[in-house]
Amino acid sequence: MNTLKKLPLKALASTLLVILTMAGCVREAFVDAPDLGHIALIVQDDDLLTKGSSENEIGSFELELPDNQSMTVSIIEDLPTRSAPIQTSENPLSKLYLWAKLTDNGASYIEAERLDGSGPTWKTGHFWPNTPLSFLACSTSGAELGFSPAISTSGAQLVTSFDYTVKKGSGEYTERDAEVQDDLLFGMAFNRSSGTDVPIEMRHALSAIRFVVGKMPYGIKLGSIALTNICESGHCTVSGEVSDLGFSWSGQSTPVKYSQTFDQDMKEGDPIGGKEKTFMIIPQGFDTEKAELEISFTIEGRPYKLKKSLKSIMGDTKFEAHRRYTFRLGIPDEVDITVDDNVQDDYIKNNVVIQNTGFGPGYVRMALVGNWVNSNNIIVAPWLPEDGVFENWNPDWERRSDGFYYYKKLVLGGAIVPSPFDSYTITTVLHDGQTLLLSVMTQIIHQSVIDNDTANTIWPCHPEYSN
Repeated sequence: MNTLKKLPLKALASTLLVILTMAGCVREAFVDAPDLGHIALIVQDDDLLTKGSSENEIGSFELELPDNQSMTVSIIEDLPTRSAPIQTSENPLSKLYLWAKLTDNGASYIEAERLDGSGPTWKTGHFWPNTPLSFLACSTSGAELGFSPAISTSGAQLVTSFDYTVKKGSGEYTERDAEVQDDLLFGMAFNRSSGTDVPIEMRHALSAIRFVVGKMPYGIKLGSIALTNICESGHCTVSGEVSDLGFSWSGQSTPVKYSQTFDQDMKEGDPIGGKEKTFMIIPQGFDTEKAELEISFTIEGRPYKLKKSLKSIMGDTKFEAHRRYTFRLGIPDEVDITVDDNVQDDYIKNNVVIQNTGFGPGYVRMALVGNWVNSNNIIVAPWLPEDGVFENWNPDWERRSDGFYYYKKLVLGGAIVPSPFDSYTITTVLHDGQTLLLSVMTQIIHQSVIDNDTANTIWPCHPEYSN
């Protein structure tokens, strides 16, 4: 069975235009007559609306991480394109459902006729009558329509309503909810007569929520994204025609959690999960702090789970029908460093731990600074390396002419640098009764600083690095 596939998400939206045309001449009765020709659908993109669409920046917010770091998330609202443009080789429209009612008395003329086809022209199984018609067209990215619209008439106008529950994944699609959620498309046109083209502009009844990657450091892997305490179902009334068509949702149900696993590396600018992993949800606002955005990921194996209430994110802004909301995730590509060590039996220094606590990659150097002090804590002599013995010095740490010890490899965000030595044991007898105050001083600098320092002025004595 042919189905409408989910489409790539693009920065500019395409809106579908379905044009109903007739072939033949006016009939005197409402009986099908083969010689009068079939009503046909001509499906095409509306180039004017495509060129005129624009983005609206809703705002941005911070998700706090450990170590005084944060993830910046910005939000863009634009027209959705999950099911448009439809006339592409990788994603052709494969079905439409069509209803038509006689304008003068509201009688049904076409009832849920399924049209399967491809290309711009689709024929129905009906001929034009000699009285005007009002039309409803529906489509979905799923295999079947999944709901039954109720259509009422008010003069020449149609009012359509339906109940709908957004899908959750089960079985092999457990926690893969976005992959099973369908896009819903509606279009209506009123009081159209034979001999004229009938435009029906298809619009999206749900809100599309997607995530893309902003500036990201090395070594970050996204685990899952969830929308918690989100209404899963509601009642929708569709009114208006062509570009004035609108959706009114009411009766939202008990909240549920929608989640989508990703398990993918994150590269700047990429839509997360590709075209299939966009949430399609009931349009809704947030009156309480219960509904949350939840993001799980790892950085160099360290797990994080960040939560933020959607009310604090969106404020008074609602997720509206026929809109796509793009959350751009970005982490400041910064570096920072900590050092810890241990003193054993007053004369052995060991367990030196140096860590890049930032999220960006960097280069590290170390200085060993020490002094001998007397019982009054007064410096009596500087420390010299030959005052003791280093055990198992790491060859990836190299002492340069400026007195610094440089680690010769790149240190990724969150990574622990291999210790420069296992231990340092005091062996000198020249300072009996004195105490050695030996400090491990460290510095870190972002990889880009060194890579872009063509004049070699930042750390002029640094070694040749291997990454």
